Amino acid sequence: MYEHKAETVKIVAEATGFEPAVIEKAYGTLLERNAVFPVNQGLEPDRLEYTVGRMKELGLLGGGAAPDLSRVVDRGPIDAAVEKLGGPLEGDERWR
Repeated sequence: MYEHKAETVKIVAEATGFEPAVIEKAYGTLLERNAVFPVNQGLEPDRLEYTVGRMKELGLLGGGAAPDLSRVVDRGPIDAAVEKLGGPLEGDERWR
């Protein structure tokens, strides 16, 4: 998504039915300015812990304790995919 803007805009426009100009604007905001989509594995423990915390605050987890993330998230498949693609990208803050 980050490396192929023109292709990404085209694919998203076709998939959503929005005009390419609208997708270009959204791309500029979401990807270029805010980098909202993580790259590489994209499953940083702090992001997952934040999500679980918010779910608990909102009452989405019931009254029990938050789940042990190591038992809920299997990082194996995504780690293998990133390695198959050449390993994690380095040198950019959003590349964790």
